[in-house]
Amino acid sequence: MQDRTLTEDNSRSTRSRNNSSPLDGNVIDFTKPITITTPGCYVLSNPDSGCRISLFQDVFASQLCDQFSSEIENTGTLKQYNSIHRQSQAPLPRLSSWFGPVDYAFSGIVMKANSVSQCPRLIAAYQNMAENLFTPNNIDCSSDCFLINQYRTGRDSCGEHSDNEPEVDLSKPVVTLSLGQQRCMLIREAKNPGNAITVQLDQGSVLVMHGTDFQKKYTHQIPKDNVITNSRTSVTYRTCSSTFLRNRSALSTPLKEISITPILAPKTPGVSGSPSLPLHNRRRSSLSLSSFSQVDTSSVGSPVASSSPSITSSKTSVSDSDTLPLSIEAMLEAIDLMKDKTCEKRTFSPWQHKLWNPSGL
Repeated sequence: MQDRTLTEDNSRSTRSRNNSSPLDGNVIDFTKPITITTPGCYVLSNPDSGCRISLFQDVFASQLCDQFSSEIENTGTLKQYNSIHRQSQAPLPRLSSWFGPVDYAFSGIVMKANSVSQCPRLIAAYQNMAENLFTPNNIDCSSDCFLINQYRTGRDSCGEHSDNEPEVDLSKPVVTLSLGQQRCMLIREAKNPGNAITVQLDQGSVLVMHGTDFQKKYTHQIPKDNVITNSRTSVTYRTCSSTFLRNRSALSTPLKEISITPILAPKTPGVSGSPSLPLHNRRRSSLSLSSFSQVDTSSVGSPVASSSPSITSSKTSVSDSDTLPLSIEAMLEAIDLMKDKTCEKRTFSPWQHKLWNPSGL
């Protein structure tokens, strides 16, 4: 993609040029305009700040991303909200919806909470990332809610902000899964707004903003780009503040603990220089990730088999594109998951076991 100058209506806009050559020690100097396109973990500004971003490219194939987008559309929850500023209203330049245990409020907007169970594929996607990206790279994976933004064209945008609302736990990472058209995110130093970097977000990419007080020290935005005519959808996974939940007498469950049909690991898990995965995970990473198992959205715990190469508790199904008979890789994968299920059944309480095995066998 040809590099373009990023422009905004905001007078604090910063020109960004492509300068994505390897950085010494992956420490970013914010005084130089840089566009990050290469996967890796990058320390922001002063290494002692404790803030960093991790960029994972090509985590999910295009077919999967299309399925995620279809699931979002099918919820019928996307709408254009009006922000309130100085007693005047203005429509946000994007469509949004919120999924979590409590309502979400910012800029005079109150987004009513939708149940996360409406999006089982997005939950399964997060579980996949938690197992194959976050855990191997020592990234906290306790998310229990997510915000969806749809940018219909390049004229849609998201202004400079921090995810520092009282509903959000500021000590936890903010994870963004990108679907559709490539867009760029501008990240600035809050105390030095002239210093900024650009991160290129491709379809299927995952960006993690994490570290000590990230949302206090940095802002981020999706600038306008009038050249773009296609849509982009972002799924931003977050963690609700335990204090806020207590005040609202609300409870939440981390997405990685919700009962969802598992999916296989991406072909290239982790970022550059990430720790090696355990042997069973390395075997799983060699399998094709072409599509999810079909999931009955009316009951999150009731998966329906499909033609994708997914593993259920009783059998392995193979897509038409795979070569039969099953490869050693696929058989080892099936054995691993059968062992996992056996261990889970031994540790479940009677009512949990009944959810997983209604026949009682």
